[in-house]
Amino acid sequence: EGFHDLYQKISSVMVDASQYPFEENVKRTNEIVEYAHKRGVVVEAEIGYVGANENFEGHEGKDSRYTTVEEAKKFVEQTNVDSLAISIGTAHGIYKGTPKINFERLKEIRTEIDTPLVLQVLHGGSSSGDENLKRCAMEGITKINIFSDLLVAAKTEIDNNKPKTYLEIKEAAKKGMQQCLEHYYNLLS
Repeated sequence: EGFHDLYQKISSVMVDASQYPFEENVKRTNEIVEYAHKRGVVVEAEIGYVGANENFEGHEGKDSRYTTVEEAKKFVEQTNVDSLAISIGTAHGIYKGTPKINFERLKEIRTEIDTPLVLQVLHGGSSSGDENLKRCAMEGITKINIFSDLLVAAKTEIDNNKPKTYLEIKEAAKKGMQQCLEHYYNLLS
């Protein structure tokens, strides 16, 4: 299959140019939005660089930076993204503690823009704590990714059961992921 056939099967893309200055992030995001929207593909973008997992509020990392209301409004206006991942005190990856999420900033941004918001922790919620995730969902976050938690659940199930064959490993990983998904489904529904 050629590239033409491939893009017809893609329904959404995520662009992360948040490590660049605001203007460059807008430029790069606009290139993706223009291309994707012509093909009926929705775009999620990111604003407010979060750094590595040790760099959330309460740690000494210098990379983490909250998304401002002004930046969020300006970014959405200038890019026409379909959803926006924001930095509100979370970081990429698995934490060495529970992050302190700035719910006041979430409320401020949610009040000012209608674009669906994404919790930015590994562009998601892994290790953010159930109470934080539930509150984020109740206070305006539309999408929470939990990929790291799914991987950890699969590995834990494999480690606990010590499967020997490929099929046993696959089944153990599947069981761990299913349990993790059920947990989040119950938490967030």
